[in-house]
Amino acid sequence: MALILDKLVENAATYSHPPVRVRLEVDPGIPGIRVVDFEIGIPSGQQSLVFDQFHRVDRPDFGYPSGIRLGLFLAQQHAEAMGGRLLLEKSEIGVGSISRLEVPASNRRRPKGQDDTVGLARPPEVTIR
Repeated sequence: MALILDKLVENAATYSHPPVRVRLEVDPGIPGIRVVDFEIGIPSGQQSLVFDQFHRVDRPDFGYPSGIRLGLFLAQQHAEAMGGRLLLEKSEIGVGSISRLEVPASNRRRPKGQDDTVGLARPPEVTIR
């Protein structure tokens, strides 16, 4: 799961204006982990393509960061190999995006005695300058 979360945070950092802010959320009513970023957003016509191999969101106003355009594709493949899925819940231009990683409980690692209903009182937020 760490590889997948790393790719989501890396993507948010690549497509954001500094400072980069990313929030992780765990909601007992929604399976998985939500990654909320406050980046440039993804145009509606390209949202279904974000996990495609070699796809890069076409935003000439933002520029074209370097990279081989495999990060989100590999993250999705890894989620599927674990029996889960990675999806884009929502994205809005100039506001940001919400991605959700769902992994079956049998594939999650958690401290002994902790169950799936444990949530976070306050979601961690990371700022990268």
